[in-house]
Amino acid sequence: MSDNKKKSKTTKPTKTRSFTETIFIVYAFLFFTVGILLLFFTDKMSLIVLEDEHEKIIYLYQQFLANIYILLGVTTFFVRKLTGRKMITIIISIILVTSSNMYLSFLMNDYTTVPSEHFIAQILIQLSLVVALIEQVKRK
Repeated sequence: MSDNKKKSKTTKPTKTRSFTETIFIVYAFLFFTVGILLLFFTDKMSLIVLEDEHEKIIYLYQQFLANIYILLGVTTFFVRKLTGRKMITIIISIILVTSSNMYLSFLMNDYTTVPSEHFIAQILIQLSLVVALIEQVKRK
């Protein structure tokens, strides 16, 4: 008796990723990369340039922010495959956090110059998360 079995010549269908999972993978990579760059190259990556004694303190705060970005990137990567109520809760909480971040950026714009690209990126993140939320609500 032969152990040779006929193998199917057709490939197995690959699982397609949802929009939410794709967005979470992109954001995980983005947050992790920005966090690493901001942590190790703070003086080159900083949008705030000061030439006084407060510069080192501002850089230290930005390095704390970099740690939060790294944590957010890793967490986003690990929760990308959740579904249902848990995913909806995570998306809503990220929308709330990014909304408060955009509000604080508008307030900071009065004291320093914040590039318009920052606001455009924040708005794009908000819109993509709203689309992901709609997708998750329809799935449920």
